[in-house]
This record gives sequence, C-alpha cells and structure tokens, in this order.
Amino acid sequence: MSLKNLIAIVLLSLAFDVTQAQNISADDINWTAVKAVNQADHSAFEYSCSFITHGNQSIDWSQNSGQLVTHYEVISVDGTWTKISRDGQVTYHVRNGNISGSITFARVDDQLSVHLQLAVDGVPDQDYTFSISSANKI
Repeated sequence: MSLKNLIAIVLLSLAFDVTQAQNISADDINWTAVKAVNQADHSAFEYSCSFITHGNQSIDWSQNSGQLVTHYEVISVDGTWTKISRDGQVTYHVRNGNISGSITFARVDDQLSVHLQLAVDGVPDQDYTFSISSANKI
C-alpha cells in the first residue's frame, strides 16, 4: 500500500468518526425507543416513543406518534458523554411543573437505553427503562 493510499484511508476514517461524534451535551438528538421495561415489576412490553435531547437545555418526550409531547427543562446534569457511538452515560435532572426526576441516557456494550424516573409532587410516579433502536442528530 502506498503512502498516498494510507493517508487517504486515515482521512476517510477521521471524517467518518467526526460524523459519528454526536455530543449529547451540545447536539439535538432524536432517541427512538421500541421497547420498555417497567422497573417496578420488571415487565417488558413493546412501546414506540422518542426522546429528543436539546443539548443540556431540555428534553422532549414524544408519545402516541407525536400526539403527546412532554417538555422537560434540564435543571442539572451528571456526567459527560461526547461520543454516543461509544459506551457512556449522562443523567439529566429535569422538571415540568410539579413533575421532577431524572432521565439517564446510556450506551453499555453497544446497547442504547433511556432510564426515566419521574415523581409528581415528590411522590414516585414512573420508572421505566426504554430500549433505543437509534439515536440520530437532528
């Protein structure tokens, strides 16, 4: 292999890596869920929804084919995760009126997930982990 070909391959791989460098802290990313697990009883079920992260500012949870969208303001963030194509996680502490909680986005062993834990007026209300089929920058 010539030096010219090697340089071309390296440049192409760097270009590909840059396109895959989705940074959850800065980018708008659409996370598409296909299944969920209720953490209270560990029951699994098919569930289509999406989470749209707007950097470290806010998260929209879209359900019923976009007919129900809940907007959460991000209050604080635990962790950093600059390449969602690699294992990592970040937890957003969120609020919407009297609803508060955390939403954790993670990749472990190439499996993407979102763990949603919400309370209403301080009383635990929802605790679900969603299996994510895709995460795309928008």
